Amino acid sequence: MIPGLAVFIANHLGTIGPIPIILSLPIRFYPWIIAEMTDFKRAPRYLYDDFVHPDWHLNGRFGMLVSTLLSKITVHMHNSIGCVSVDRKIGWTLEGFRNSLSLLEEGKNLLIFPEDPRLSLDPDTLMCPFMSGFVGLCRM
Repeated sequence: MIPGLAVFIANHLGTIGPIPIILSLPIRFYPWIIAEMTDFKRAPRYLYDDFVHPDWHLNGRFGMLVSTLLSKITVHMHNSIGCVSVDRKIGWTLEGFRNSLSLLEEGKNLLIFPEDPRLSLDPDTLMCPFMSGFVGLCRM
């Protein structure tokens, strides 16, 4: 375990990218996660649009059913491991920043994936450019 606290910044390169990062390092992380993935009402639509439809190629009602069932597991898992919910759609997510500061004050480590999926992948690195909102945490 690394003494003290740290903020780790990474690009997760797809839907399963965070899992290898979390499992490969002997550090307890508190990852930032898109708010929809911590909300039972919003998670099915987000999972469908971000994962079930593009990766598993499941469409329509059946795809949404799979997303809904999957969300029952993933939302519970994300909430139980202490993920920090960050709502990108409202600009500054003050609640997420407050939770992050509390964790840092307790000496815990954050893991942030700030890539902007709306922008194109860089052909050389296969990474999306980073959003810069997380830098506000440093100022706080």
